[in-house]
Amino acid sequence: MKLPRRLPTFLAVTFSALALSAHAGSTVTGVIVVPYEGQRSTSIALVQPADYVCATVAISSREKDSARQADDVRNTVNLLSATIAKTPRLQIHQGPLRFFSTGGSGKIFSSTSYGGSSQLSTSVRILYKLDDPEHDAFSASVAVRKLVDELKSPAQTDVRIVSVTLAVDSPERQRERLLSLIRDSADAMKKTFNASEVTIGGLDGAVLVRQVDDASVELFIDYQLSVTTGK
Repeated sequence: MKLPRRLPTFLAVTFSALALSAHAGSTVTGVIVVPYEGQRSTSIALVQPADYVCATVAISSREKDSARQADDVRNTVNLLSATIAKTPRLQIHQGPLRFFSTGGSGKIFSSTSYGGSSQLSTSVRILYKLDDPEHDAFSASVAVRKLVDELKSPAQTDVRIVSVTLAVDSPERQRERLLSLIRDSADAMKKTFNASEVTIGGLDGAVLVRQVDDASVELFIDYQLSVTTGK
């Protein structure tokens, strides 16, 4: 007899934000994960404060000449990077990034046609470090908006914020902790149902991230658990 996975209680473990060595204005190259927007289907999760607010900034040029477009976009990216290097708490992210949100894109450059001409564009991801209660997602939004509004980019260049969301640094480092909690849950279910066998699948999947509120996220693995009784 197979019983569907029915874990009666939600287990949440709260712990401090993971420490990073990044400093204001530096380049962050770790794996940054943007939370996905769906519902969590498992009952085991670790709840923690987000490490960053991640703002995706799109840069495009309206110049008709493709070489000038490339120069405008390149110069704007360099200008933005130099400005961020002088701005406390803001950092450029140039490392691997996993998107779980519907608005995510892995493209570095794109070219879109408008009225027979093509428009070159790229995106830059700006991180705002969240390691102080006084600096929250709202402060991050204001800081990035101010930076974009005051940026003196070339006349034919458009710079706009595409999205602002929470982000987590290297959630895979919590895999062992999550696996331990899942194992404890499976042992408890085996005792509760006097089961002869407990089967767990999906443990090799990625550690997923889901936003809880404007400051916290939960980390989890989308596993499947079944109990066999009656043998």
